[in-house]
Amino acid sequence: MRVVQQADAQGFLAASAGFRAAHPVLTNVIGSVAGRVRDGRRYDSELWLTVHDGHGSEPVGIAMRTAPHNLVVSPMPTGAAQALGVHLAAVDPDLPGVTGEPGVCEPLLEVLGATDRAHIGMVEKVRVLQTLTAPLHHVQGRARRIEAGDVELVADWLVSFAVEADLNVRPSRDEVLAELASNPAPARWLWMRAGQPVALAGHAPLVPTPAGTVGRVGPVYTPEQHRGHGYASAITHAVSETLRQRCGVVMLYTDAANATSNAVYERLGYAVVAEVVEIQVEPR
Repeated sequence: MRVVQQADAQGFLAASAGFRAAHPVLTNVIGSVAGRVRDGRRYDSELWLTVHDGHGSEPVGIAMRTAPHNLVVSPMPTGAAQALGVHLAAVDPDLPGVTGEPGVCEPLLEVLGATDRAHIGMVEKVRVLQTLTAPLHHVQGRARRIEAGDVELVADWLVSFAVEADLNVRPSRDEVLAELASNPAPARWLWMRAGQPVALAGHAPLVPTPAGTVGRVGPVYTPEQHRGHGYASAITHAVSETLRQRCGVVMLYTDAANATSNAVYERLGYAVVAEVVEIQVEPR
């Protein structure tokens, strides 16, 4: 196995196009982040990696790291994960964590010598929309895209979501405001009831592949005072319907430990197709 460190996001997207088409769901996060970086988003540092079997040009696995975030890995053979671990030991030995399927993360961390410092932060179910089904009960209100006057509220809610979801890297309010300001048509919707916003949902940048476009719903957030009325289900249905008209695959991630949200997504028509783990690595 050999690991190739691609020069930039544009080159990485080109080098990984065939592989991502073959694995559109479990490479979606990698593809959406790489697309944003290609279009101008910046991080502290970036790693764009493809893993090849022998001298073949087509990758057998891909990975990215946009610091300060974890490494994100695609499905790949054990040997490819081990080769990736060897490469990372040289270029990113203080890796803070890795996100992907357990069968990829574990051998990578073992080669990296980080197994004794690693712990699972979260287990996530990967769900793909099969047949979109309306919520069981009619929910009063409607979904609309966010407007300029909503930005302050949306920023507060997105920060609250990051805290409640216990994300390992949490954006500041200023960072969220800057991101919203940089996008004239942000992919965020509010569920409005009686003129009042009561829930928020959005989707990641769409990822085109030779096999079709993939859309990923999220985040979905309802402030505590508005919970229990079906607003999250209603707005998720609305965003899913929008994506279904533009994408061949619609997907989302859920916290495996959150029985309530998993039941909501199951009823809407999202079936579990895989599980991924977020493994955090304590500093040496």
